[in-house]
Amino acid sequence: MKTLGVDVPKAMLVEQARRGPTAISRLLAVQTIGKEPRTADIQIFEQVLKDESEFWAVRQDAAQRLGRIQTEAALQTLLDAERSGIANQRVLSAVIAALGTFVVSHEAHETVLKYAHLQQPLGVETAAIRALGRMRGSPELIERSQRVVLEAAKKPSRRAVRYAAFGSLRALEDTNAYNAVLELAQPARDDELRGQAISLLGRLGRREEVREQTRTILSAWLYDPDRAAQIAAIGALGELGDPRSLADLERMHTSARGEDVFKTAESAIDAIKRPEDPKRATGELINRLDTLEKQNQELEKKLKTLTDRLDATAKGGSPAKRTGANAKK
Repeated sequence: MKTLGVDVPKAMLVEQARRGPTAISRLLAVQTIGKEPRTADIQIFEQVLKDESEFWAVRQDAAQRLGRIQTEAALQTLLDAERSGIANQRVLSAVIAALGTFVVSHEAHETVLKYAHLQQPLGVETAAIRALGRMRGSPELIERSQRVVLEAAKKPSRRAVRYAAFGSLRALEDTNAYNAVLELAQPARDDELRGQAISLLGRLGRREEVREQTRTILSAWLYDPDRAAQIAAIGALGELGDPRSLADLERMHTSARGEDVFKTAESAIDAIKRPEDPKRATGELINRLDTLEKQNQELEKKLKTLTDRLDATAKGGSPAKRTGANAKK
């Protein structure tokens, strides 16, 4: 019914975030400080995040703000909080999600992978599986993530986890998962998330060697008795982008099968007919360049650390020589 704006000096906001009389007052303070998060605010968010007596929503928001800062100090704060142990599952889930925003961090990627298995609470595992779809810490970690996420997409994983896994498989675009996803999409499995698998086929089936097979299978599922499977197949054909599917999609579009089928078919036809949106293509290119830039920054940090160690060794001699010298003294 209303929005509440807090317009007070920064020092008062910091004090309110630490000692406000109610959880709402402390949450408002954290949110206001974090509207334009800066490196100088990291210590405030760290104190809130690590305070086990604080209300979970306030700590959760502090973790989210740290994820938005995107500096090495913010990353280390999140990693330290995770290593120190977080009892509240909602707060831990928020920390994992925040770590997932550090796309090319090897440390963050390894940490998130620890929580992507069935032994974890539902919210924690779901957050980890969802985060893995974004993370690109190293080729080896990406490969491990693909295996973990694919297993999570299968039963007996929990429904929320499987839903997150399908989203991550789409983001990872692991073409090696094609056969497994095709198996999950089969009608005989009687799977409540079959539509998710069918939709994913449209993305993974773009490879030339499986494109024709994918189009044939999806076209057959346009007339599946399961309405959800029909709609998923329509959308998947649009994502597949094969002009040979236009005739089938036009028939679905003009048939009296309901508003949901009509709109999905219309979107799929538009996706096939229109050329790639230059803005979208430019945005994807910028994202890729941004990822490469972050990877370069990580490499530069590692190189600087190694150079500093070599310089220190050159100035003071090798560790072995220094030990020998000390022994003589």
